[in-house]
Amino acid sequence: MKDNTTYCYIFKIADFLITLKTEKLIHVSDRFHPFIMSGISSGDYEVVFHEVDKLPDLPDEWLHYESAFDVGKLSLGKYYRRFRDMMHGEIYAAAFYDWDRKKVEIEYLSSGQENLNQSDNCFFHIAWETIMQLERCMILHACCIDSSYGGILFSGKSGIGKSTQGNLWCQYENAVLVNGDRPIVKKDGSVWYAYGSPYAGSSRCHRDVRTPVKAIIMLKQAKQCSIKKLSAGEAFRNVYAGMTLSPWNPDCVRNSCDLAMSLASEIPVYEMECTPDRQAVELLKRTLQMEVDL
Repeated sequence: MKDNTTYCYIFKIADFLITLKTEKLIHVSDRFHPFIMSGISSGDYEVVFHEVDKLPDLPDEWLHYESAFDVGKLSLGKYYRRFRDMMHGEIYAAAFYDWDRKKVEIEYLSSGQENLNQSDNCFFHIAWETIMQLERCMILHACCIDSSYGGILFSGKSGIGKSTQGNLWCQYENAVLVNGDRPIVKKDGSVWYAYGSPYAGSSRCHRDVRTPVKAIIMLKQAKQCSIKKLSAGEAFRNVYAGMTLSPWNPDCVRNSCDLAMSLASEIPVYEMECTPDRQAVELLKRTLQMEVDL
């Protein structure tokens, strides 16, 4: 006889509450611990996990393929994903997304339970990046620090030195690391904030905090330091390139474009060629102080 026990886990990320309802206990990893809530009965989004004997038959209208999952569209216009075991290539779960009701239902086979036994892999299945986009939040590939000037986001290509510049500010200017890889950027009222998230890369900085965004710095490596403010168009292109997107969902693409355009027109975006030392810190300090003095 099947046990009808339901376990409830509520996480707060960028001020949104996401409820996971599972039929088995899951392990909440260290990076998700700062975001788990207690004393709350429900969240903004509900995700329900069901173990089934057989997965439903799904139409073959595929919009997107990845090694671990495919994205399809149902006749009602709703999206779904099917997930495959990377070792054996077998389909073990299907997730159905009803964004109008803010609900996700995930059906899985018992053979796939090990892929859903902790908070990290549960979030992989719920399309949380789509939730953020629909709620007009940006997941930006950047290192975010909280400084005496406010939040500074160092962005650019992988390996360009985002973490290095953030650490230099922590070393020389007593800045505090907010997130080292995937901060969430969101406008609250008239202020843009950068939030910590469970996804922080090698920095392992998983903090449930936020800081008002002062500037975004697009990095380039060079033998000498220089900085220039980007035009709104250049800023938009650079910010958009650093966002995590769901390109198969037109609503998410529209929201992402609108957000990138709004952010680029309201927050100064700079291109900084820099060396990995204190010179870069001093140059950026002078630039930000000029913004303050204007």
